[in-house]
Amino acid sequence: MAGRGQPRAVPLRNSSCRSPLFGDGSRLPDRDGAPQRGGRPGGGHVGRRTPGHRPWRSLGRHRLRLHGLVRTRRHPAEHLDPLRLPQPLPTHRRDALGKNPAPGFLRKHARGHRLHRGGPGKRISQRPTGPTSLMILSTTMPPKPSAAPVVRLLALALVAVAATPVTAQEFGVYTKVFNIAGAKDKASPEVIVRSLTLFRSGKAYDTIHSAGEVTVFEPNRRRFVIINGPRRLATEVGFDEIKSALKKAETTTREYVVELRRKGDPKSLAAASPLLGQLDPDFSEQFDSGSSTLQLSGRGFRYRVNCTNAPDTNSIDRLAFDAARRRYLEYTDWTAKLNYLLHPRALFPAPRVALNRKLKSRKLLPLTVELQDNSNAGFHLRAEHQFHWRLTGKDRDDIRHWETLQATKKLRTVKFNEYRRRLVSRR
Repeated sequence: MAGRGQPRAVPLRNSSCRSPLFGDGSRLPDRDGAPQRGGRPGGGHVGRRTPGHRPWRSLGRHRLRLHGLVRTRRHPAEHLDPLRLPQPLPTHRRDALGKNPAPGFLRKHARGHRLHRGGPGKRISQRPTGPTSLMILSTTMPPKPSAAPVVRLLALALVAVAATPVTAQEFGVYTKVFNIAGAKDKASPEVIVRSLTLFRSGKAYDTIHSAGEVTVFEPNRRRFVIINGPRRLATEVGFDEIKSALKKAETTTREYVVELRRKGDPKSLAAASPLLGQLDPDFSEQFDSGSSTLQLSGRGFRYRVNCTNAPDTNSIDRLAFDAARRRYLEYTDWTAKLNYLLHPRALFPAPRVALNRKLKSRKLLPLTVELQDNSNAGFHLRAEHQFHWRLTGKDRDDIRHWETLQATKKLRTVKFNEYRRRLVSRR
């Protein structure tokens, strides 16, 4: 048995030449110290039959142990330096069981067998194996690598991380819309819409629970997917189709405004002013840096927005916050365009797109948005946004459910125009 200070011998379980630490296929040195060809013992493939040679695997595991094909397990002191070469076995080497193999048995089974690990024409030595001949029977470590390549790889990795935008940030936005104009004096305004928007994996999932409708925003595929669970309907509309439909609607509305102005009567002029304000808002901007309040006054409407330029929690860093802000404003741009096509009384998207342009230039995120008509009996709405920078388990379950519902064949997929017609006819 090996002493306490001697390295312990363990059987070589496979014929691979990979380093135990690096697994990089490092080549073992030959008996003369030269590396073998191809990273394989003897320069050939494992198991290849050549005249006068017996394949490496054909000897059997028990014979490999008896022939002394062993490698050394590292001494406990070597754990201090993982790149230290293993110590060779002592001259009176023993097998894995701690017994010396019988010389007669070695002469009987080793005669005529040429092992690939020793190279062609080299027999197993019957004499006690010394450190020089043991070199071909034990697994050796590669030389200690230089630190320069590791530093270069680490620098490249850091540059790649810094150059990659944070697009995988998950967050949610809970929105409540109040009707300020319909509220009585000293009474809380009525909540007319509640919605939840979840951002994950480059997509946005907007749901209105009262309507049972889920709108999936997919900017990478340049489309919206709308799923209506109660009606078992699904449709999709591309960004190009939205742009084309908006362009036709704007052209028709401008022609109608010209016709109203041609009439010249007060009623026609009063009807033309808000329509022109939707097409060309022409906002004037005022910003109060102390309260982070942005005010936009236009022809037919005015905005009052309370904003923030930094997160109010430590759960999100500045880089992720800026990425989330850009994603949210991009989403609201396209949602304003889609809402005009889905809802007959919705405004043209130009006022909201103009507001988002101001927010992007100032790097602001809206917290409350008030939209008011300039007329005395006009509407006055306020939207309050609550941002949550971590999704809950229920949020992720809802997303998986919507993705499964989108992929299922239980929904009837219809064209976007047909979906609009069905939606308007049910209201």
